[in-house]
Amino acid sequence: MRKRVLILSTIAVSLFVLGGCKKETEVTVQSGSNDTTEIATEATEAPQTQEAPSNEGTYTYEDSSASLEITVSGSAWTGKTVIKSGFGAENDAANAEYQNGIVKGTDLYDDSGYAKIGYVNGSSLTTSMGGNRVTLRK
Repeated sequence: MRKRVLILSTIAVSLFVLGGCKKETEVTVQSGSNDTTEIATEATEAPQTQEAPSNEGTYTYEDSSASLEITVSGSAWTGKTVIKSGFGAENDAANAEYQNGIVKGTDLYDDSGYAKIGYVNGSSLTTSMGGNRVTLRK
């Protein structure tokens, strides 16, 4: 009898994990010479799946020498790089460089679509600046 209950319990757990909407469990209880069988029906919800964060949005990075801002939208990205010259923010903004390119899945490419320049994962974007790898955050 114990083996039967164990097998039924294992099946019930498997149905729950696999997302069954309804399950029936037969439980046999032994008390002395009387065996009783109970059939319990309980509704369960399918397990919730967690969606990956969207890659779309604006990612930023700033240090003492530069600031980067990249916006990902659909299958395109646009970027702005400001090199800090030491001659003031107004001068730096006037010399800002703008870039754009293509997004294929999680990879960022230049505007030709051939040179991979970075990748994005929904909460951060990694690319290079001056030969160094930098990570931009949402």
